Amino acid sequence: MELTIPDVKVALGMRPPNWRQILLAFPSVDEKKGVYFAWDGTIFSPSGVQPPVDVIVHESIHFGQQDGDPAGWWDKYIEDRAFRLEEEVEAYRGQLWYIREVYGRKTARKARQDIAKVLSGPLYRLPLTKAQALNLLT
Repeated sequence: MELTIPDVKVALGMRPPNWRQILLAFPSVDEKKGVYFAWDGTIFSPSGVQPPVDVIVHESIHFGQQDGDPAGWWDKYIEDRAFRLEEEVEAYRGQLWYIREVYGRKTARKARQDIAKVLSGPLYRLPLTKAQALNLLT
């Protein structure tokens, strides 16, 4: 199987156009390093940390989900928890697929645990346990 990594623009140390809206909904992102934001073909990294390839895969899935309307997608993502969960599960499954294909099952199993912790943690503001997140990621 051949893997093709999308060619994307990464804006290091820059914030997406809707940064204020994001901060109002997710105040903790201002303090986190390694948090990325997809906006119409550009991955924004406010902390200036270069995203690893598996994260580029994840964020590229969000580009497809945005379907040419990043502002509308972000509005719905912020307001609708069920939508946010669906979008993140799809993107994380793609990220895990990439990790499994490139680094193997053992690394993917560990990554799945780490991702479930993040998905069920305070960042996404979802009513989700780690066990529930693990089930969604399979």
